[in-house]
Amino acid sequence: MKRQTRKLERKYRRLHTAESKTAWRQQFDAQRRLYQSKFTAFWLDTVSERRRDSRSLWRTVNSLLSPPLQSTSEKLTSDQFAESFRKNVDSIQTATASADPPVIVTRQAAPLSCFKPATVPEILCLLRKSPAKSCELDRAPTWLLKQLAPYTANSTWLTSAILKMDVTFPPHVVQFGRDLTE
Repeated sequence: MKRQTRKLERKYRRLHTAESKTAWRQQFDAQRRLYQSKFTAFWLDTVSERRRDSRSLWRTVNSLLSPPLQSTSEKLTSDQFAESFRKNVDSIQTATASADPPVIVTRQAAPLSCFKPATVPEILCLLRKSPAKSCELDRAPTWLLKQLAPYTANSTWLTSAILKMDVTFPPHVVQFGRDLTE
């Protein structure tokens, strides 16, 4: 069931048709109903099996009603982490020391210089399709770049300047895509 759901999701993401989306959502809903019914059946069976033993029943019900405990992990220092990493690398090197070296077959690949440069309409199309998400590391919010793109696309210098500008936008502008005039 999970494999079929993933297959339909990949198909929808590739085709973006209403039919593929409907098929994927129906399969996803069926999968969710199946998991929910198995979950419910498991706990109903578990509770009914323990109904004669009140202590065991209470433990079962308590585990259902209590949030999971936070596991406390030991904090590692950077030196401990590095030592653990070195041990792992050494054990792998020891285990593979007697192995034959890998056979790497070279193949012909086109050099990057043979790619044609992107045209302005292609760049605008890519920008339109890209999500308007931003993070604090972005020089300018994505929504702003998308709004300015039609005006700056023909000017390579201006586009480059916008992308390289050293302006810090307030976090509320970057996170929520508000106008700079607010």
